[in-house]
Amino acid sequence: MRTGLGGFDHGVVLVRDLDAAQDAWRRMGFSTTPRGHHTLGSSNHCMMFGHDYVELLAVPKPHPSMAYFTEFLSRAEGLAAFAFSGEDGLAAHASFVRDGIAADPPFEFSRPVERAGGGDARFRIVQLPQSATPGMGAFVCQHFTPERVWLPEDLVHPNGAVGIAGIVVACDGPVAVATEYGRLADVAPVASPARGARRVRVGRVDFDFVRPEALASLLHGGAPAGRDGTHAAVLRISVADLGVARDALRSGDVPHQALGDHALAVPASFAQGVAVVLEG
Repeated sequence: MRTGLGGFDHGVVLVRDLDAAQDAWRRMGFSTTPRGHHTLGSSNHCMMFGHDYVELLAVPKPHPSMAYFTEFLSRAEGLAAFAFSGEDGLAAHASFVRDGIAADPPFEFSRPVERAGGGDARFRIVQLPQSATPGMGAFVCQHFTPERVWLPEDLVHPNGAVGIAGIVVACDGPVAVATEYGRLADVAPVASPARGARRVRVGRVDFDFVRPEALASLLHGGAPAGRDGTHAAVLRISVADLGVARDALRSGDVPHQALGDHALAVPASFAQGVAVVLEG
């Protein structure tokens, strides 16, 4: 892993209606954090796990640092970006620059936290060129106050979710796209279990790069609709017990299908533009 990086921090699902998104993900059996408001003008709800999390993010107020997100939302909702966990954002930035990767200068922002004794959750961000991760945005997120982000009461989910297992990126050239992601993380791509696909492992999370036709065949209509070109299509979530996850989906009246004996897929049409696969 590249100097200054600690692995995978979180995935960002961009949404136009944060209330509707929170309702949909709660119906899937996820616990969501109270609404947060960043100093940059964005708002969020998060699904927290032991080592990572999923962020539902809305951008009601334009901001220069949010230009990619605003442009993305003009076209679609969905899994738009991911964050590397930053052990040292300044060292990571220096490493990118040495390797000729045009990382933006680090900047810091915060959001108020009413729980955990109050105060602000504070972050340092290093944004990376979108060309380095085709189909997604990427950035480094260094947490100065993790104790205000990972609260014990947020880690328990009715569907038994315990962490992010992987992200599936649909693309016509899996080898070339995986190579780009691998260069950014300084991780060598390997063969993926899917035929003709490639994989890059970032910390505990696998990025799989799969041809669109193979993905469409697997999800049987559950893939994001109207998304041409390279795009993040699937978010894989590990659950402690698939039976518990199935019960949560049924309780929430959530459309889903079994993928073999060990996974359940919620279509992208329900989950704000990304197919969500719960894996036992």
